[in-house]
Amino acid sequence: MSYADLEEYKKTVEKQLKDADKKLAENLTTIQRLNRDKERKDKKIFDLEASARRIIEIVDPPQLGVADSRSVLERLKNVPTQIAGYMMGTSKYVARHVLGLIRSWYPRLDTRYLAEGIPNDCTLEQFQGNLQEVEPLVYCIVGSLDLQLKYHQ
Repeated sequence: MSYADLEEYKKTVEKQLKDADKKLAENLTTIQRLNRDKERKDKKIFDLEASARRIIEIVDPPQLGVADSRSVLERLKNVPTQIAGYMMGTSKYVARHVLGLIRSWYPRLDTRYLAEGIPNDCTLEQFQGNLQEVEPLVYCIVGSLDLQLKYHQ
């Protein structure tokens, strides 16, 4: 190999090293950006999991001495069913309370017809008017109830 060939080889290697250094710097910048993105996403996931745990603890509080081996995701998937159960239980509790109040004030009233819904001779407008008329009473009745976040049967 001649001296000129070695010089040309040296220039080629130096250019390759320069290109490799440039590529390395670009890759390091990309890695740093990806790490920042990952850290942001990790924080979002952490915050989401913390929020999910709070929701789960509200609708399905842990029982003393009983460990739940299900993951947060598995438990979170059950939340809609648990909320629906709570809503159904609370609705029954409120309806039973109101019907009990009605029965207490009007013991001879035949309440069997209430199961049939709105009477045929009552228009939707009349029913809406009835709802508006009793709304202030609703707040009084609901305010007197113990509606803790638990399933009422």
